[in-house]
Amino acid sequence: MEGLNNMIKVANNNRWMTGFKVASSVGGMEVTHLLYADDTLVFCDAKEEELRHLKIILTIFEAVSGLHVNWRKSLIFPVNEVTAIQRLTGVLGCTVGTLPTTYLGLPLGSKNKSLDIWSRVLERCEKRLAKWKSQYISLGGRVTLVNSVLDALPTYMMSLFPIPTKIEKRINVMRRNFIWQGNKEKGGYHLVNWKVLTQAKKSGGLGIRNLRLHNKSLLMKWLWRFGREDETLWRQVIIEKYGLEGQWIPRAVTTTYGVSVWRSIRAYWPLFAENISIVVGNGRKTSFWNDNWLGHGPLKDLFSDMKVLSLNNEATVEDNSKFEGLGRYLKGKKDRYRTREVWWLRGIDLGVFGQEESEMVLWCIFGRKRSIAGGGGDFRPAALGRRAAETVVIKTDLRDD
Repeated sequence: MEGLNNMIKVANNNRWMTGFKVASSVGGMEVTHLLYADDTLVFCDAKEEELRHLKIILTIFEAVSGLHVNWRKSLIFPVNEVTAIQRLTGVLGCTVGTLPTTYLGLPLGSKNKSLDIWSRVLERCEKRLAKWKSQYISLGGRVTLVNSVLDALPTYMMSLFPIPTKIEKRINVMRRNFIWQGNKEKGGYHLVNWKVLTQAKKSGGLGIRNLRLHNKSLLMKWLWRFGREDETLWRQVIIEKYGLEGQWIPRAVTTTYGVSVWRSIRAYWPLFAENISIVVGNGRKTSFWNDNWLGHGPLKDLFSDMKVLSLNNEATVEDNSKFEGLGRYLKGKKDRYRTREVWWLRGIDLGVFGQEESEMVLWCIFGRKRSIAGGGGDFRPAALGRRAAETVVIKTDLRDD
C-alpha cells in the first residue's frame, strides 16, 4: 500500500489530482486519500481528467503489486451537487453511492446529533437481549452480562459522538429491565434505585457503567491524545482548520458549518484542563506561567503578583531555563511584593528540564497523577466536503487474486 500512497502523492504534487482543502487559506493542507487495511478512500474534484489519472494509478498499482481493485464493491460518492456523476462513474466503472453512509462502523455524512445514527446500536442491544434466556440466569449472571456485553455495544459510537439523552434513557431502560425482570412476561420489581446500581462496588453499587460519564471520558480522551500525538494526521487537520490556542489545544470553534463533532469535543477543554498536569521534557511546549507543570496549578494563579513583574508572559520553561535563576526575567522593584514568593520562584531548578524528550500530559484526579493508556482509532469526521465546489469521494476495495 506504500506504493499506492506514493503514487497518489506524486499525482497531487503535479496537480493531476486535487484533494479537499481542510481550510480556505491559500496553500493550505490538502487531504487526497486515506488507507485502512484493504479499503482506500480517495478525494478529488469532480473532473474527468482527475478520475482518468486515478484510473491509471490504480491500473499500474494492480500490475505491480498483484492486488486487484474490486470495482463491483467500489463506490463514488458525490459531495454537494455533481451534475455529471453518471459520466464520471463510466470513467472508473464503479457505482454511485449516497451520503450518509457507514464507514468502519461509523456514520459518514450524518448529523452527529441525529437519533438515526444510533438506531443500529439499539438494534444490536435488543438482539442480544432476545437471545439471552434470562429467566434461567441468576441476578448475578444478568449483571455480569450487562457489564461485559451491553455496556460495550455503544462504546465505539460514544468514542466520537455525544450520546443523545433519549438514546441514553432507552439503553438504560433495557439494561434496568433485563437486570430486574429479564424476559419474563410479568414485570419485575426494581428493588434498588438505578443511580445506586451505577456506583462502584466499593461504594455499594454493582459497577454498572454510567453511560453519560463514560461518553464524556471517551470524548475528553481526544483532548488528551491531541497533546500527545504530534505527528498524527487527524491532529494536523484540526490545527489547520482551527489554529492553536497555546500548545495543547486548538482554538475554540466559532463557525457553524461542518464542525459539530469537534465542537462537542472541544467544549470539554475547561473541565479537562483543570485535571491535567504537564510532565516537562525539553520545555519547548510548556508555558512557564500558564501551564500546570509543577503539579500545584498554573504559576499565574499561584503567584499572580509575580506574573505582573514578568518581562515575557508567554515564555516557555525552556526560555526561562536559559538564564541563571528567574531574576533576569523579572522587572525591577521586586521589594514591593512578597519577598518569599520572589525567592521561591528564583529557587526553581529550571536546569533539570533541559532534556531532549518532549512534554507529556498526565491526568490528575484528586491529586493523583494518571497517564491514560492509549489506543482508540484515528479520528474520523462525520461529514466531508465543502458547500461550494463539486467533489467526489471514491471508495475502493483491494484484494488478492
